[in-house]
Order: sequence, then structure tokens, then C-alpha cells
Amino acid sequence: MLYIGASLSKLRHLDMSESCQMTDRGGIEALAEGCLELEHLSIPGHFELPNRALMDLAMGCEKLLYLDITRCTDVADEGVATVVRCCPQLRVLLLGLCSGLGDNTLRAIGHFAAHLEELDLYCLGDITNEGIAALSTGNCATVLTRLVLSFCGQVTDESLVDIGKCTALKELELEHCTNITDEGLRTLASGCNNLTKVSLDACTKVTDKGVEALEALSSLSHLSIEGCVGLSSGTLQRHSVGNKGCSGAYGSMLGWDGDNAIMNGLDWSLLPM
Repeated sequence: MLYIGASLSKLRHLDMSESCQMTDRGGIEALAEGCLELEHLSIPGHFELPNRALMDLAMGCEKLLYLDITRCTDVADEGVATVVRCCPQLRVLLLGLCSGLGDNTLRAIGHFAAHLEELDLYCLGDITNEGIAALSTGNCATVLTRLVLSFCGQVTDESLVDIGKCTALKELELEHCTNITDEGLRTLASGCNNLTKVSLDACTKVTDKGVEALEALSSLSHLSIEGCVGLSSGTLQRHSVGNKGCSGAYGSMLGWDGDNAIMNGLDWSLLPM
């Protein structure tokens, strides 16, 4: 890391996905001081990345457009807040499985990240409706095009009301958000008229009415509904082969006849055993 910082002053893209763990501030400080032109940084899975090191990085690499710190579990709200404050041109921020983050992270993003287009909050269990409200009324609300909230267990219909204010949103992932209902989806659809892809896998309280609200969107091209146990066979059929969207990784290979699934030339080797 010290070598990178000292010798690659013009470096713009750095992917450390396969590298050893970064556990000290020294290497990050060298990166921050030596790679001032850095725009794309991917360091997922560095579980012991110190929060202070992330702050050093943000203060040195102010030109960052893309940051992936997925599974950096020692990162806290203050670290991400420093990133969005110091890197005003940030376009993509991937924070999935950073278990130390909560609503204060979303408040900071909403306030500072005016150009953010993609935000991944996968499996951040401490995020609540209050954080989503701060995000959706913040400076990125009109430019955000992709939002991942899968496995965020405290997300409810109230969150969907606020997300409906993100009028540029095209892709929304809500897998295993078991507290959302048809009412929330109707409100979402009325606000987000540009949605092209929605994932609702295992949203167990969603019924046909919620899906129909999304189907009314002319922009929608993909709707994933695998594991939505409240749906009728008719709704599932509309998302099988040859129809608009698909119902999950294997649903696209299924046809439906009443309440019985019929395999249409299914390659059984593709199914998990």
C-alpha cells in the first residue's frame, strides 16, 4: 500500500477486492496522500478497515466518484459522513453488510451527496423509516437512480412513501422487506414513474393489488416476485416466460396452470439440490 501511494500519483482506478486485509491507518494514509486523482476505489470485504482510516481516505481522495466498502464491518456513521462531505462528486456508494451503519449515515448522504446515483444499503438492519425520510428529502433525491434496501428489516410502507419522492429512481431492490404491503407499493408507483426494475422477493405481505400497481408503470421491464406467498397463480403467470418481467432466478423457467406449476422444458441441472 505504501508503494502504491508513493509511486502512482495519477492512479484513477483501484480494485482491492482480492487483496489482503487492511488493518492499519498507515497504508490508507499513504493512499490518501499519494493518489489524489483516485476516482474509483473498491475495497469490499476488508472487515477490519478502521473507521478513522476511511476518514483519512476521504479527506485525501476528494475526486472519488465510486466507492465500494461492502462488508467493511468496522466502518461507522462518522466515516461515511466524512466520505460524502469530502467527496462531493460521488456517484456510486456501496455499503452493503456494513453492520455499524444506521440512520445517521442516511442523514449525511441526504445532506451532502448531491450527485449520488447508486446507493446499496443491503442488510443494514439499523436503518429505519427516519433514515429513509432524510435520504428522500435530501440533495440526491432527484438524481438517485438505483437503491438497494434488501434485508433491511425495519423498512415499512412509510419508507416507500418517502422513496416515492425520488422521482429519478429506476431500480429498487426490496427483497425480504417483510413489513411492506400493497398500500406502500401503490404510493411508490404513483411517485416513481421511471421504475424499470423492482425486486420484491420474499415480501410476504404483498398481494396481487400491490403487484398490479407496479404493473401499471409503462417503464417497468423487470419485476421479481419469488417467494411472495400472498400472490395468486394468475399474477405469477403474468411474470413467467414470454411475459413482462420474471419472478426470480427460476420463476422465468416456469409456466402455470391454475394452482399447479408446469415445467416447460426445464433443465433440472439448473435447480439447486
